[in-house]
Amino acid sequence: MFVKRKTAASLFALCVLFYATVPARAADTPPQPKAEANTPAKDVPDTESPAEKAYFALVDQAVQDPDHADWCKIRELYADTPFYRAHGAANLRRDTAKAAEPVITDNTRENEVAFNVYLRQNFGSVGSHVYADTLYKLNTYGFIDDALHLKAQRGLMDCIINTGDSKTPETALHVISTEEMETVAADVFDMNPRAAQLMKKGGKVYLELMMKNEAGTKRHDAYFVLDDRLVRLIEKEKRAHLGAP
Repeated sequence: MFVKRKTAASLFALCVLFYATVPARAADTPPQPKAEANTPAKDVPDTESPAEKAYFALVDQAVQDPDHADWCKIRELYADTPFYRAHGAANLRRDTAKAAEPVITDNTRENEVAFNVYLRQNFGSVGSHVYADTLYKLNTYGFIDDALHLKAQRGLMDCIINTGDSKTPETALHVISTEEMETVAADVFDMNPRAAQLMKKGGKVYLELMMKNEAGTKRHDAYFVLDDRLVRLIEKEKRAHLGAP
């Protein structure tokens, strides 16, 4: 069950491996196609890679029939797209807020279309749906299909929490982004991240997350195993932070 999201300390700040957020370079930013307004927008670049074609095919099926969508496959394919990589290790929330800003400040049809394009590109990210739902509840934007985004949230969250019970490294929850860890902390455990410790075991990178409730009176620890693609993003940003090639 989803609970009210609380402001949590960023795992990016808690984990020393993540270092400082590095702004995405222009070359890492996926193209922003023009499209007619729909939910979400369907026009995509003509230069789609096979991974993007497979991803968008499942996304469009999910939009048409969210009750029978393959949310886990959508999430898996999303991590192979440039849209996923464009956010780096920990910038999805920042980037989604930036994408929504034109709608908030100037709610034109063109800006609505652009944000729907962004949501379609990032359909495999639970955070994009959380933000869309929040935006809808703040101002009831008619172009946002809130029922769709709520089903996407639940479907993608099920894919995460069904990977383990988080009690040990062997039963760690598999995540493709730091944003997924923060979402699990807030929406599953109803707690805020307080400390994190990384470890390597069997060629995999794990994160032990210590969380506490709002009052600080209850503690819960959970283990996450980082997807190899997330590890590569972290390593890339670490090298950039250190000025290494």
